[in-house]
Amino acid sequence: MLQGKLSHSFWQVEEEKITTWRELEKKLEQNFGETKEKLKPTLADLESAIQKEINLTPTKAGEFFQLPNSFQHPLIYGDYDADGITSSYILATLLRHLSFPCQLFLPHRQNDGYGVNSKTLSRLKKAFYFDLLITIDNGVNDLPLLENLKKEGQGVAVIDHHSLKRQPSHLDFFLHNTHTSAAGLALALAFYGYQKNIISRQVWLELLQLASIGVLADQMPLRGFNYVVAKLGLESLNREGPLNPGLTALLKQASWSKEYFDEYILNFIIIPRLNAAGRIGSANLALKLLSTRKENLLESLSREIERLNHQRQLSTEEYLNDYQNEVEQLGNFLLLYQEDIPEGIIGLIANQLSQKYRRPAVVITGKGELKGSVRSPAIFHLTQTLRHFDDLFLSLGGHQKAAGFSLKEDKLEALKHSLKNERVSLKMEEKNAHFISPSLLEEKLVYLVNDYHPFGVARPRPFFFLDEFQARKIYPLGQGGKHYKLFLKQEKNSPPFLIFNLPSTFSPSTIQKLIFTPEINHFNHQQYPQFRIVDLL
Repeated sequence: MLQGKLSHSFWQVEEEKITTWRELEKKLEQNFGETKEKLKPTLADLESAIQKEINLTPTKAGEFFQLPNSFQHPLIYGDYDADGITSSYILATLLRHLSFPCQLFLPHRQNDGYGVNSKTLSRLKKAFYFDLLITIDNGVNDLPLLENLKKEGQGVAVIDHHSLKRQPSHLDFFLHNTHTSAAGLALALAFYGYQKNIISRQVWLELLQLASIGVLADQMPLRGFNYVVAKLGLESLNREGPLNPGLTALLKQASWSKEYFDEYILNFIIIPRLNAAGRIGSANLALKLLSTRKENLLESLSREIERLNHQRQLSTEEYLNDYQNEVEQLGNFLLLYQEDIPEGIIGLIANQLSQKYRRPAVVITGKGELKGSVRSPAIFHLTQTLRHFDDLFLSLGGHQKAAGFSLKEDKLEALKHSLKNERVSLKMEEKNAHFISPSLLEEKLVYLVNDYHPFGVARPRPFFFLDEFQARKIYPLGQGGKHYKLFLKQEKNSPPFLIFNLPSTFSPSTIQKLIFTPEINHFNHQQYPQFRIVDLL
């Protein structure tokens, strides 16, 4: 195992060198568990995944389509993140085409919190008239409240992907599956609407594009159903362009003019901006942006979301700089508590602390009832570890590398004590790299790897190890002496190697052993294969 000099990641490099194209193809097929034929999924593959993985059959979907026969005034209760926003829009669009127009409500992160609660519900009853409450991206954690609502004569439907403690009783419709996101569940229902000609092909493709955003936003494993949704959604974005005018306006404000869509654009351009609305302002801004077709609103809403995203970035940096000396080290954990940090950015701050110091970081805000967010780069399961002192929390949820919680302020010292005494390994996740011969460093390698995208959770981008790099030509990129384009001496037909943010302690002329990944740079309607250096060994 080798530790990178740039990323400090641990690389597991395969001993056997790949020297032929057939060896490379077999290696990629083993990695992804697919043959070339499965890399181009169809609607038939999507239907199969919906029935086998989501457990949504035409009969079950038919129950949802029958809701207009029993109710007249639905209210969708969504969530304030990108998955909650996109899933609410998908569901509302489907209901509208069922001649079942609905009202929409997305909770405010600070004022309402996550999920359904009696206080917010009481306010909704005064503000709206509805006879059917449909929760999406929430609900399974609020079943007692929702079941009581049903007993009072209110219609209740729940569509959620979060962990379920028990099966609900007497709801009008219930769709639950943890294998995908809320947008994925909403799309599964919309698929049967498309099959029944309830929605047109144009509408279906718009919803498919938005579902691919929701699936990636919630960091769903890109296997099976999720992979098919992401793949087909990206294919549609590249073929038809964004079919939702709100996405086009969002990209325009971000000054993103590239014509090619991949997981990078979704993960780093679109999703952070949708999330910024819910983190800093109101998620309803993003929902209105997706819903409107008026040019003046598209302009004003996208401009406001761009401002909020910029504010999110500045606030995160500002609070990090202001409070970096207040960070406490508690055993292997870091903890920062300041009551004035905006709740919407505590996860971002925790992530930056975690990445900078390479240990789990806890960031807490508030007074009285505190809110906390935790991030970890290590391989231990973060949420399971925090459940060792579950009695301290009012609520706790998350997964292996991220968690969120709330607790009373008088429990904070007990939490610090527990974290300090909790022995966790700081071992980092190992990354795998294929040992490759310079003879295979052709454009063909780039296109072969690109066939397997999108990459993400449970579908990591392939990395390759080269142990005999010699630069034939070196060109600086931009100013500052940190970015370079290098051409391989041994293979004159090889695409260029690019390295970014090279520390001043390294010289590009002395690079010999490196980790790289093949990628395509799309610019001015042209494709430029290249190898991006991600680490030096």
